[in-house]
Amino acid sequence: MRISYANMCILGLFLYLLFIGTAVQSLSTTEDSVTCEFTIDVDTATTFSVHISADVEKITLSASGKTYTKSEIQTLSASNPEIMGAIKYAMKAAFSDQLRNTFPDSDIETSWELPSYTAPLFSDSYNISLSPTFFSLNRTVNAYEFINGLMDCGAIVNYSIPLQASAGWNNTFVVVLPNEITYKKTTGTVKQNRITWKVFNGDGQTPQKTAELALADKYPTSEGFSNESLKVAFEIDCEKPRQPQLSILLNAETIDIASYKVLPSLFSNVKTVPSDGIRLLVENNLTNWDKIYVNTLKPAGEDIISVVESSLFNQTIDAVFSWDNTTTTECTEPFDIISMDSLPPIRGLFTDDTILFKLCNISSRAVFGLVNAGAEVHISSSDVNFENNLNNLKYEYNGSILLPPHVFLNDQQRFQWNQTTPISGNFSSDIAPTYTNQNINTDIIIDVESTDMNLLSFFTGKTELTVGVFLSEVQYRNVTTVPEPFKLPSQINLPYLNADGFRLCVEESVFSDEEIESFLTDQTKIFENHSKELFPLLQGKAQVDKNSFEQSLIWNGDISSMNASEPVKVVSTFHSSYPLPFSFSLLPPGFDVSKQNISFTGIPHQSVTYTLVFPQGTSISINDTLQRAMVSETPEGKKCLVVSFNTSEGDLVDIVTVHMQPSGLFILGLFVPCIISMIITIVLFVVVYIIRKKRNRLRGPGGTSETGYEEEEYYVPPPPPRRR
Repeated sequence: MRISYANMCILGLFLYLLFIGTAVQSLSTTEDSVTCEFTIDVDTATTFSVHISADVEKITLSASGKTYTKSEIQTLSASNPEIMGAIKYAMKAAFSDQLRNTFPDSDIETSWELPSYTAPLFSDSYNISLSPTFFSLNRTVNAYEFINGLMDCGAIVNYSIPLQASAGWNNTFVVVLPNEITYKKTTGTVKQNRITWKVFNGDGQTPQKTAELALADKYPTSEGFSNESLKVAFEIDCEKPRQPQLSILLNAETIDIASYKVLPSLFSNVKTVPSDGIRLLVENNLTNWDKIYVNTLKPAGEDIISVVESSLFNQTIDAVFSWDNTTTTECTEPFDIISMDSLPPIRGLFTDDTILFKLCNISSRAVFGLVNAGAEVHISSSDVNFENNLNNLKYEYNGSILLPPHVFLNDQQRFQWNQTTPISGNFSSDIAPTYTNQNINTDIIIDVESTDMNLLSFFTGKTELTVGVFLSEVQYRNVTTVPEPFKLPSQINLPYLNADGFRLCVEESVFSDEEIESFLTDQTKIFENHSKELFPLLQGKAQVDKNSFEQSLIWNGDISSMNASEPVKVVSTFHSSYPLPFSFSLLPPGFDVSKQNISFTGIPHQSVTYTLVFPQGTSISINDTLQRAMVSETPEGKKCLVVSFNTSEGDLVDIVTVHMQPSGLFILGLFVPCIISMIITIVLFVVVYIIRKKRNRLRGPGGTSETGYEEEEYYVPPPPPRRR
């Protein structure tokens, strides 16, 4: 069947009129008529207090289907509490439904079980806490802390709220801002601190309107933090002087969070956040400490280390990174959402415990030890190998030096410095000893090791003994001036150097190997010359006992107790022989050793003791000009001469006349070699005589040899003797 064009037009017109009629009927059958105002007091960025006031023209109860007008409700409120309760219940449900639709996925708590009614208005009250999902955040985020904390960091929080109105309801939503919060933009009508939206759904056709609102803290704690702020704190820990430790403490007060690209779109106007904000972000899993290290602290640390290494520090920093956990989320109070600041700043530590820290171009341990040994040390920034290049840092910096026990710089054991107040001042110690004189005790031992008859002199008519002499000098150097050829830096004033100070200077190479060798050579040469002054006929060279010297340098290395109780030893030795005349007679028997005059002298600034040890079997008699020479005896029973001078007697000379008196046994011992030599000589004469006589017998008469080979130019052995 075909339908004409006219019929089709009539059919379309009919359907259109039917649709319009249905719509009109729908409009005319709206059962509720309510004018309502939702007053939303903004307590925080995520918590609201909602107060509702509704003027009901008519309302239909869904259970009974009956509609009540305003006048009927006023009458029922006084006469029929049951019906009035049902109406209140219906109003409660309507309030709650509209709030849930306006603030989806939020925690909504009612203050009253049912609305109150004071003609002609219904009133109700609610508390709303916006959930993470309301802001399209992960459910693990603490919306209250996160959003309010970032708002206090200066962030603008953007809201998109689907305002709801049930059919027949004309709702007015009024957002009331507190004094601490302001708006940055809005789609509502603003009057002072009140922003208004109207959603009129009396005709059942306008159930929703989206309210756009951007809120900000009027007085954010982090308002002044517009740029990233990293500060450097250097700490040189010298509490263990052998291993100074360098810590580069990077304090992140604010961090450029925009480069991380982790903030949700609901925030705007956020470029940097303070350390509290970083801890807040980590706590809510929007970033982590590894990312913060890689993105911020590692590049900064590498820049700082590069600058330090290129200074007089002149060494590679092998730094190990670690977090200062007291400044991360493990600190006592990671953040305070109403006071988001940079206390404490996030701190990362780059630590190297093997640095060489120098002062005055020598090791810091040497300086600290010498200060404890009595040195006065004044330094300026140019005397520190660490500081000279730090002005090239692009970060504000300060530093501290933690000094060893008893050592102070400008009376501070933890000395503080920065780019405007460099490292400089005077070192001091509260245990430094005071010396007014040198303390060197010297023992010079002259040991007559052997006495032998000079046979050659005996046969030429002279009588002389050859005395083997071993001279040794041991200097016990407790306190001295700085000996030549050693030099201390000009910034170090040390009138007297004690034994531990000497050991420290050797150990820390303040005294070089060449200087030590020169010092020992000089001391040995002085001893050699002094020995030859005592005994002018000595020959040879003195030697230094390096092993004894090096053994005396061994110590506990504790620079907090620098004293002179264990001296440094310088031992020199001299082996030589010395001629000693004597007279000898057979009739009457006599043996007399010539008297010797020996000049013993004091040594300036030293107490010196001379000990002249005589051979076993001799006795001595002495006479000296100063009446201080003494005769003593060694544990082996040998006689010895002892002469001593104190430190103030360096210019004294004691001339001692020594007369050695040998015993008979000693004399016999002297002559035994001579007697043996004479016996050997006689035996040789006899042997030569016998040989010559036998040779003459072997020759024939007239001196001719029986062999006949005597004229040959080569040797021919004689024939075997004839058998008889």
